[in-house]
Amino acid sequence: EQSRTIKISAKEYQKIAGRKDRRNAYRDIIEISETLIKKQLTIKSNTMTGTKKTVINWVAAVEYETGRGEVEITFTDKIMPYLCAIEDRFTAYALEEAEGIKSIYTWRMLEFLTSWSTKKEGRRKISIKDYKEMMETPPSHKNADTIKRIIEPTIAELERKGWTINYEKTKTGREITHITFTWRKP
Repeated sequence: EQSRTIKISAKEYQKIAGRKDRRNAYRDIIEISETLIKKQLTIKSNTMTGTKKTVINWVAAVEYETGRGEVEITFTDKIMPYLCAIEDRFTAYALEEAEGIKSIYTWRMLEFLTSWSTKKEGRRKISIKDYKEMMETPPSHKNADTIKRIIEPTIAELERKGWTINYEKTKTGREITHITFTWRKP
């Protein structure tokens, strides 16, 4: 139980996130923790009989006490194997890069672009179907909707943070089938 639980103090978060006021840092870690308790990880795999889908809650409990200045997060048993291998399997980026990002799609795009290239710049072609699956876009979005409602606003948000991102559409007939991203990190 203890190994599944971590404590994050407002003082630590204030230092890492560059917050000036510790009360704001404490408010932030409470808000982040309460959001995290609602998050799930979905894992899809192919089996002999079809597609297997596993949905895992990240967090079992969040505890904080007014005036204590720290939040205690207990992760679920099912998520622990993934968290224990986090360094080998997940994308690392500076907290400053992600600070102030408002859209979940922008977070995901930042993670994808960072994982797709270890250099300051990169290029990647991806099918729009795979892109929509990775971004977990609503099924109702047509390919053109995905570009207008997700790709373009995401690029605009990252460009405000100093990124340079371009994309090209590839069509098969009248349908957009692939997107090629070219980017440069700040």
